[in-house]
Amino acid sequence: SVVFKHSNNRYLIGMHDTLGAQLHRMRQTIDRGVSDVRESVAEHNALLEAFVSGDTESPALMMRAHIEQARSRSLSEARRAE
Repeated sequence: SVVFKHSNNRYLIGMHDTLGAQLHRMRQTIDRGVSDVRESVAEHNALLEAFVSGDTESPALMMRAHIEQARSRSLSEARRAE
């Protein structure tokens, strides 16, 4: 992590940040199973409908909300496991 941040390479830093979050979520899933399946599926379905609707702004807003909600659920799950 320190190496990436001191590389001053925004692509490497971005890749590290993205992979770190994904790996964290995968570890949680392996260790404790998925506890937010219903919420996640509902959010994915809503995203799909937004894309199909042709609206150009709604999918981006919904994707940001989905990412934030998934992050929030993931952090809550991690806190409960501590």
